[in-house]
Amino acid sequence: PYAVVVSRSCRTLSVYQYGQWLRTYHNVSFGRVPGVKLYEGDKRTPNGLYRIVGRREHPRWSRFLLLDYPNLSDIDDHRRALDEGLALGGPGGEIGIHGTDKPDFNKLGIDWTFGCVALMNEDVEDLYELVPDGTLVLIED
Repeated sequence: PYAVVVSRSCRTLSVYQYGQWLRTYHNVSFGRVPGVKLYEGDKRTPNGLYRIVGRREHPRWSRFLLLDYPNLSDIDDHRRALDEGLALGGPGGEIGIHGTDKPDFNKLGIDWTFGCVALMNEDVEDLYELVPDGTLVLIED
């Protein structure tokens, strides 16, 4: 019933229920390196369609919602990047949506994560309670 749309260009995360807009969170930060994620450690946030597959409270980031990265499309992108000499190592994992220990960075629009989507802590706590595991998450430019 829920869907999440993350817009990198708008720095927002919006939540929909049965196609109807519910709310939008602002001051979203991303991986500190621009571009599409190709390999583990490249500090980029992936683009694509994912699902929330797990969650936990986190001592540094308040809450953490795990995404099912890498999906089949990400693995194909990674293989192409390896063939072209653009990737090092594997595709990575442990990409999710979490809170922040750098709220000023979020407010200033500074990307600081290693590839995750970071919300303000009060926003990630609200999202954590709102959407269940299995929720679709679209991350787009």
